[in-house]
Parts: sequence; structure tokens; C-alpha cells
Amino acid sequence: MIGQIISHYRVIEKIGDGGMGVVWAADDTRLARRVALKFLPDELERDALALERLKREAQAASSLNHPHICTIHDIDSDHGRRFIVMEFLDGQTLKHRIVKSAFQIPEMVEFATQIADALEAAHAQGIMHRDIKPANIFITERGMVKVLDFGLAKFTRTGQQRVDNAQRSVGALARSTEEVLTGSGVALGTMPYMSPEQVRGDDLDARTDLFSFGAVLYEMATRRMAFQGNTPDSITDKILNGEPVYPSQINPALPAALEAIIRKALEKQRSLRYQTASDLLADLQRLKRDIDSRRQRDSDIVPPMPRATKAIDSLAILPLANETRDPETDYLSDGITETLINNLSQLPKLRVLPRSTVFRYKGREMDPTALSRELGVRAVLTGRVVQRADTLTIKVELVDVARQAHLWGGNFSRKLDDIFAVQEEIAQQISEHMRLHLSPQEKKKLAARDTGNREAYQAFLRALYFWNKWTPTSSWRALEYCRLAIEKDPGYAPAHAVMADCYTSLAVFGVLPAKEAFPKAKAAASKAVEMGPSLSDAHLAVGLISLYFDWDWDTAERYFRRAVDLSPHSARAHYGLSLWLLVQQRQQEAIQEADCALELDPLSLPMNFNVGYLNYFAGNNDRAIAQFEKILEMDPSFVLASLILCPAYLRKGLLPEALATVEKALPQSRNWSSLRAMLAVVYAGSGRAGQAKEILEELKKEGASVPLLSYWAAIISNVLQEKEQTLDWLEKACEERIGLLALLKVASGFRNLSQEPRYQAILERIGMP
Repeated sequence: MIGQIISHYRVIEKIGDGGMGVVWAADDTRLARRVALKFLPDELERDALALERLKREAQAASSLNHPHICTIHDIDSDHGRRFIVMEFLDGQTLKHRIVKSAFQIPEMVEFATQIADALEAAHAQGIMHRDIKPANIFITERGMVKVLDFGLAKFTRTGQQRVDNAQRSVGALARSTEEVLTGSGVALGTMPYMSPEQVRGDDLDARTDLFSFGAVLYEMATRRMAFQGNTPDSITDKILNGEPVYPSQINPALPAALEAIIRKALEKQRSLRYQTASDLLADLQRLKRDIDSRRQRDSDIVPPMPRATKAIDSLAILPLANETRDPETDYLSDGITETLINNLSQLPKLRVLPRSTVFRYKGREMDPTALSRELGVRAVLTGRVVQRADTLTIKVELVDVARQAHLWGGNFSRKLDDIFAVQEEIAQQISEHMRLHLSPQEKKKLAARDTGNREAYQAFLRALYFWNKWTPTSSWRALEYCRLAIEKDPGYAPAHAVMADCYTSLAVFGVLPAKEAFPKAKAAASKAVEMGPSLSDAHLAVGLISLYFDWDWDTAERYFRRAVDLSPHSARAHYGLSLWLLVQQRQQEAIQEADCALELDPLSLPMNFNVGYLNYFAGNNDRAIAQFEKILEMDPSFVLASLILCPAYLRKGLLPEALATVEKALPQSRNWSSLRAMLAVVYAGSGRAGQAKEILEELKKEGASVPLLSYWAAIISNVLQEKEQTLDWLEKACEERIGLLALLKVASGFRNLSQEPRYQAILERIGMP
């Protein structure tokens, strides 16, 4: 759509994409202003309820004129597609702001006051929002709060009268769909933020928004959701019956008055909760006044700048520069950086940015202040590594950017045999100078070693270096170094876990036959769990094998959930659980889990790919396409994104785009067999059956060198409408235990076979739920 003229708006770029709306930045050619256009996703543009929700959002928000509510300029249509014209906002959602770093108390109270002010204005006009959550609250670059998305708003009788009086021509339709959208007994909203009465489907009043706002406040104060659970039922039970941990137990700096406000907003009985947004706003304003007056009194004294005593809670460890000038030793500087990240990430009081986020800055000279602002962290560690023969020199500097203060600098020159001691000393110095006040158990965890063998460790660092590239070739190299690490230390649990992941990847990539790769992966994963029972990646490895090879859904779930329990902030653990949810046909929960993984590691190519992958299988074609296009902007050589972008384009009827994508990716992948098969799929879908069959015949001649042949042949045959051949190939793929068959039931391309007895028999053999 970029460059298109929609009505009198010129589309500039896509700025948002979700389940209920796609938002584009555009220039208003009449009024010379920047606006945002919100469309329904393609799959919902003819859905009556979705259209009504879009109209309801426009009606509700446009009837409100308030500085903290996103302004709706118009609702329009173009070639039958309805869209809302909104004010353009530059900034970030509260959801993303919470992930970045903890709030300072004055900042938190200021934002909370603005949100409460917006709710008071909406309630005064007879409008309940009913979907207050961090994703629906926006913070502009100037620090202004804007409440978004009134698509689930419910009008009180007074509010509906105002809308009807303003729009007599559509009032009857609004009332006719009111029962469907908002009738008694229907629970609408976002589960972790719904009030008890909302969960039960009771009649609602404005106090439901105040409970949701209380849940948002809790998350702002603690950076944890008030009501968490692994399933909707468990979350529902906690909302109805559970009590969240007191916020002050998580954030001791929280003022007692703010904790009291949060707890009162979260009262389960409506009669004990705040009765109006005005009451809640008044309490926040009083708290803000007290905080401001204390700050004023403190500033009047003007003492000499004291040494900071409060712990620093967020850190970016930038890739240590390799000053050896030998690319072959990149693994060492990268590995030491990753070890520091992994070790310090274990500390619950400290948020350390993940590897994939900071490694985007490798080799770039940047000002720490600008970096801190860009990454949303308080402190930045930079450094360099030099290796001369068996001597290792590491220089590091830790800066508190918020105070423009140099916290610590270290210069270590040791023998390579002392690499473990050096890393432990650096981690210990960082924790001390960031004033983290570690418990004895945390100090022990920080000093823990997975191996005491220096050669094994260096081999493992090389394995990690290649493993993080996430390509078939790099997986082979990583596997070689895992073997070497295990040869030097057979009890090295992380090396066994990475080895298992390499074999799994090679099977899924179609480089090794499943029956050859997965038993080796299973043996390595079992050793990893045995030797490192608290290692999240070891449990993840078993979960992936249980999912893709054993087709043992219960075991897969158990290990995936254990991986998340052991490392709640591991993007990979949430990634694994999202795949299990997808196989269980719980697509929306799977996408939520994938989004969680992406929030934890926003620049990771695999995590970005997984979000696109799951949205593709859920039928969210627009979001899938946008996600894969974003990945290819990040790294044009990441051919896995091209592989799934093609069928997403085909679903939309965009044949030229699909063909161009696969033709561009093929030489980059060295004619990877899966991309050649995808080219055959594109040909088959565009009426070029002869060319599709030629490619299929070529792949068949290559035989064992194409381990995924039966799977791809089934897809190609099905697009060519050759039903019996499709079933023959699927049966062969089942015999070969090709892992991708785990997704058979959520793969829309085979739904035409759903009534075939042979297809049903295949599903039974796989044990499909």
C-alpha cells in the first residue's frame, strides 16, 4: 500500500499490525498533516462484527475531545474497505515501555494520572472502554498519554443517546449489534486485565475499567502482570479467587500511598473498589502533589551531589571489540560477551539486554548516552579483548549513563587458563558497582561454572558463535565444536543441549533425515537434562524432539513448561511453548507466547521469524507478510523468511511477489532444496503445472540428498490437485517421521483432504489432538 492514494490520503508506511487492525501512516493531501489510517485485516474486512467494532471505535472516540484520548478525525471507505482516520502519534505503547526499563516513581504517577484523567472523561460521556491494557495506552515522545482502541467500548444509556443524536442514520444498527457485541453473558476484553464481573459475563458498569486500570498500574509498578497463568482457565481462577503479591514486595521503592491505590482498584467486589474514575484520579493527584512538593523541598537544599546508593536495575553489555585483528578469534570476544550476559541475566534484580539486541551494535562506535536512550537501559558496559599467544587481555568500562558517571573500569591481563576466573571477577565487579547487594545464593549462582576445562569452554564458545547464525551450514560447524567440547568434558551440559538443538535444526531444515538426526538429538538432550537438570535449554531441547519426532504432545508440553519455569525471561523457552500451542490448534495463545518471546528478544531473527510463522498458520496473512518483510529488511540473507513469505503471498493472490521472492532467495541459499520445492509450489499455483512437475522430478532424482522430499512432494501434488499422489507422499512422510507433519492439522493447504479416510489414518498415526 505504500505510495497509494486512499481517498485523499497518501500512504507512507506501516506503523502497526494486530489481530483487529492494521495501521498505516499517511499524509492528508487536503489539510497537509500527518495522520494514521486504521484498516481491518484482510480476513476480517467482510466480518460484520469486526466492521461494527471499527465503527464503534470511531463513534466512541470521536465523541470524546480530550488531550489523553487519541483523536478520531473521520471514518471513511475506499473501494469497499472501511477505515478510521486518527491523529498520528510518535512514541511507544505502554506495553513496550514497561519491557524496556523500570519507571521512576514520579514518572509512573504522572502517566497514571493522565490515564485516570482520560477514563474520567470517557465515563462522564457514558462510555466504558472495557479493554484497558498496556497495549492500548500510548506514550508520545513528549510524555503525553493517549488511550487507544475503543473497539470494545460499551455505551451507557446516556452515552448511546449522545451517539444516536449525532448519527441518527446509523443509530438503529448500533443498537441492533449491541446485544451481539456487549450483551450480558459474553466476556469481552483481554484476559489478564479483565475484571471479575467481566470474566463472569455479568452486566458491567464503569468500575470494570477501574479494575483493569488497577492491573495496568500493578504492571507499571512491578513489571509483572497482576494475574498470570499458563492457561486461560488458570488466569480466570486467579482473577476470581487469587490475590497478587503485594507490589511493594517486588518493588520496595513503591510509596505506600501508591500501593494502596493499586490494591483498592483491584478489589474483586465492585462495592469495595473505587466507585468512580474521579475518586481514583483525585487520589493520584494528591500523591503527585506530595511527590512534587517533596522534590521541590529537596531541590531547595542543593547539597553536593551524593554518591548514588540505589541499585542500577538495567544493563546493556555491548559486544567486546576483538582487537586481535584476527577474525578467527571473533568467537572469543563474542563468547566472553555472551557468557557475561548469561551469567548476569540470572540475577532477578537486574534486567540485562539479550544477546541478539546488543549484537546489532557489534563493530559500531556509539555514544553511551545515545545508546542508553535507544535501548532503554541505565548502564552500559563496553570493552575490548586482545589475545597474544596464550595471554588474554580484557579492558572494560561501566558507565551509569543516567548520572553521566564512570562507575568502574578494569584492565585484566591473564593466561588463557585463567579465563574462568577473569569472567567471574568481571561479573562480580559489575554487580558490586551497580550496587545489587547479592545474597549468598546469588553470589554462588554468579560464580557457578558449567565446566572447569578451558579447552572445552573455548570449543563451546566456537559452537555458540556458529549456532547463533541459525543457518544449515552454521549448524554443521556448531555441531563439530560441540563434539570437541564434549570430548574434552563429557559432563558439559550446555554443550550437549546445543548439540541436540543442532541435530534438531538440521532435521527441520531438511539437511539430515529425521530418523538419522532425531535419535542423536534425543541422546544429547537426555544427557543435557541429566547433567544440567536446572538448564532451561536442556528441557527445551527435549520438548522440541518430543514435538517434532516423537509426536508425544504431553511430554513436549511438560518439558516446554519446565523450560519456561526455569528461565521465565528466556525468549527461546517461550518460543518452544508457542510451537506446542500451535500444534494443539491454540493459535491465539501461541501468538501471544511468540509475542512474549519477541518482547524479550526483539532483534532476534528466530524470534521475529516465529511471530510471522505462527501468524501464517493462524491465517493472519497481513501480519505474517509484514513480519517476514521486516525480517528481510533486517537481514536479506535470512532465507527461511523468504520460504514462508511465498505461501503467504500466494494466499493473497500476489503471484508476482511470491515468484520474485523465491527467485531472489534461491541463489542466496545455494539452491536450497526447500526453496526449489517452493518455486514448484508457486508454479503449480499459477497454472504452470509443467514447470512444477519438472522441479519435482529433479528433486526425486536427487533422492536421499533431499530429506524433506516426501513432505514437499505432498504439497506440490496437492496444489496440482493430484489427490492420490498427495496421500501417497504424506504416508511416506509419516513413515520417515518428518517433523513438519506435527503441523499437519493446522496447515490450511491440506484441509481439502480432511474427509479422506487415508488422511484421517495419517492424523491418527501422528496422534493429532
